[in-house]
Amino acid sequence: MAQRILDTPQISDPGTEGLIGYDYQRDLTVMLCIRMIENHQIENVVCEFHEDIVQIKDHNKLEFVQVKKTQSKTWTLHNFIAPEKRQKLGVLGKLFTPVQNGKDVVKIAFWGHGKLGLSKDDGELSLGKLVALLNTPENSKDEDWQLQLNRFTEYLTEQLSTQGINAETVKTGLLLLDIDLSYPHPSAIENENYHLLLNTLKKTWSIELTLEEAKIVCNEIYSRVRQISHQPLQPWTIKSISRLELIDIVLKRAEEFSPSANRETTLTTQEKLTRVELETKTKYAFQKRLNTMALRYETSIESAEWQSYRTELDIVCRKFRVEHPSLTGPELWQGLVAIFFDLGNKWGEKKNDMRFGYDFAEGIFFDMTGICEVKWMRNKSNGL
Repeated sequence: MAQRILDTPQISDPGTEGLIGYDYQRDLTVMLCIRMIENHQIENVVCEFHEDIVQIKDHNKLEFVQVKKTQSKTWTLHNFIAPEKRQKLGVLGKLFTPVQNGKDVVKIAFWGHGKLGLSKDDGELSLGKLVALLNTPENSKDEDWQLQLNRFTEYLTEQLSTQGINAETVKTGLLLLDIDLSYPHPSAIENENYHLLLNTLKKTWSIELTLEEAKIVCNEIYSRVRQISHQPLQPWTIKSISRLELIDIVLKRAEEFSPSANRETTLTTQEKLTRVELETKTKYAFQKRLNTMALRYETSIESAEWQSYRTELDIVCRKFRVEHPSLTGPELWQGLVAIFFDLGNKWGEKKNDMRFGYDFAEGIFFDMTGICEVKWMRNKSNGL
């Protein structure tokens, strides 16, 4: 079912016209793209395809996301239900429609920035209570939780019946519903994205960029989001950013940001291994380490396994140095190259994946020696 949804362009698609002034939606899409770096489950972020945003996870499981920015009024259960002027469906009605139409959706989300409030029409039930109920941890969903959810189900079934939403849809939809109005304010989300990117890259790949560099990368992602949003009535593949595409954008930029400018630390270890120019060897080592870190991330290598590779390589290298104490420069490097080949072949055959071969071992070496730390002191004349 999910595949049929993806293969069928929607009848109405706002495309360019519908996105005029929708900067917040694009900024939130950029945020979701950045999160995709760390979240292995999310494979694609799709713009303006049956919903504001669609996240595709775990081989065609769909998450529909409706985005709203701040408004003068607070969000109440009443204005969550009631349609706006000249609209047939309210927010919940629109969110529940894919469920009623039999779409294979694993989440229907309402995300953005706003405040929860009360309306005289809400009675004892409120949007705040519904959000708290939906956010209850799985191990705390007891009989009392079910009774409270049933109250909302009965109330919403009655209220949404005039919009053509049936009881079974409400019951199913509430279990898929996610309401989160804690996303950054429209005036702050752009800056939040910069810092999210900085923290994500440092945590995931140990890459440290400057704030200005993070802005460049985020702006590139934003431009890509804007581009695919301006593709009305197109297949989802034209309107999406894949995780692999996003990683490619980020890593290419990271490589560009490894300059030959002044560094905080010296490359003494590498000086002993090669006679090429500083800029060339720095970029070579940086890229090798980066490729290995990306492979570790892509294949979900656990910390214990990662440490075992490092330990084995360290033991073999130390033993080689003891056996050949007089080797320096290119001769020492050639000996290490042989070690990388031997261990790489061993690891690749063991995992039945030759991506864990020579390049993987060499990247681990550069990570261990610390010569690829990306703490740079750049000249102001770099123009970044």
